[in-house]
Amino acid sequence: MLIVGLGNEGGKYKKTYHNIGFMVIDELADRLDVKVKSKECQAVTGVFYGEDGKTILAKPVTMMNLSGEAVYELMKRYEQKNGDLIVVHDDFALPPGQIRIRKDGGAGGHNGIKNVILNVETQYFARFRIGIGGRVGADPMDYVLNKISKEHAEKLEAAVIRTAEALEKLIKGEADIDEIMQAYSK
Repeated sequence: MLIVGLGNEGGKYKKTYHNIGFMVIDELADRLDVKVKSKECQAVTGVFYGEDGKTILAKPVTMMNLSGEAVYELMKRYEQKNGDLIVVHDDFALPPGQIRIRKDGGAGGHNGIKNVILNVETQYFARFRIGIGGRVGADPMDYVLNKISKEHAEKLEAAVIRTAEALEKLIKGEADIDEIMQAYSK
């Protein structure tokens, strides 16, 4: 299994709405006691070895809009199929902290997901989307690069923890994707 959290590398992007995928990978890595620091395939990675095999956790070091390049390289290197891929990312259209899990689908206006679809040549991979609560009329590009507001911080922190919990259950075989979707998509 390959779990990729989308975000932008660098201190100026830390704690921004667009880096919610990185935050989930960091939380999941802590839960699994995995160090995500190996540099490969345009990403930093860590590997969890469980009873059902290995799970690669990854954070692309490309900018968000080129994330698919890293995902494609990682899938080739680790011989992953589309069904083995899970991408975690922010969703401008969902209320802050809301989690939506899907087995497949379009990009929904998310440029990072558009690039993943372009590079892996399919939309048939799972997505864990976390709402960041974009404002009506706001420019998504400006909004997503803002630091997370105090108003949204608590909800987003809770969503990061719940998403990591769901992914941990999936990795450890405690639940399948359908059960995770039912229990965690709100």
